[in-house]
Amino acid sequence: MTSADRTTPSPAPLSPDAGLLSPGRAGSAAEAATGDTAFLRAMLDAEAALARAQAAVGLAPEAAADAITAAAGEAARFDVRDVALRARAGGNPVVPLVADLTAAVDEEDADAAQYVHRGATSQDIVDTAMMLVATRTVPLILADLDRTADALAALATTHRGTPMAGRTLTQHAVPTTFGLKAAGWLSSVRDARSRLAAVRLPVQLGGAAG
Repeated sequence: MTSADRTTPSPAPLSPDAGLLSPGRAGSAAEAATGDTAFLRAMLDAEAALARAQAAVGLAPEAAADAITAAAGEAARFDVRDVALRARAGGNPVVPLVADLTAAVDEEDADAAQYVHRGATSQDIVDTAMMLVATRTVPLILADLDRTADALAALATTHRGTPMAGRTLTQHAVPTTFGLKAAGWLSSVRDARSRLAAVRLPVQLGGAAG
C-alpha cells in the first residue's frame, strides 16, 4: 500500500439539508417556505420595508428607499452559505447580510447606501423575518389542514356504521364506530385550523437600545 492509499479522504462538500431525518416535511411547500433561502429573502424584505417606511414618514429619501428595495429584490445575488459562514463572527446573519446589501446599494447609488438598516438592530430584522416566514407559511399549512379535514369528513361518512372496539386505558371497552373515531379527529383538525387562522404575527422595530 502506498502512502497515497493511506491518505485520509477529504470530507464530502456540504449540501443543503435534504430532509433525511424529517421526512414529514421533505418535499412539502412548507419546507421550501421555511428554509434558509426563504429566511434570507425575508430578511431582505424586512430591510426593504424598513427603508420604505422611513421614506413614507420623511426619514429617508424616496430615491434611497427605491434603491434599497431594488437591491434587496435581487435575492439571488446574495450567497446563503457565505452569509451563514460569516455570521459566526457576529452571532447572527444580519451583520454580514447588511454589509452585502449596503455594498449592492452603493454600486447603484452611493448616497442611498447610508440608509440601509438605519435605526434598526439585528434582532429587529431577525424577528421580523421570522414573522414574515411564518406569515407566508401559514396559508400553506391551512391548505394542508383543509385537505386533511375533507379526507376525514369523507372517512367519517363512509364508516359511520363500521363497528370497532372502543378503548379505555388501552383496554377494550364498549363498541363504537370507526366513523365516530374519524369524526373526533376531524373536530381536532378543524379546531387547529381555526386557532392557526386567528394567529397574528407582528413585526418588530426596537432599535439598538430596545
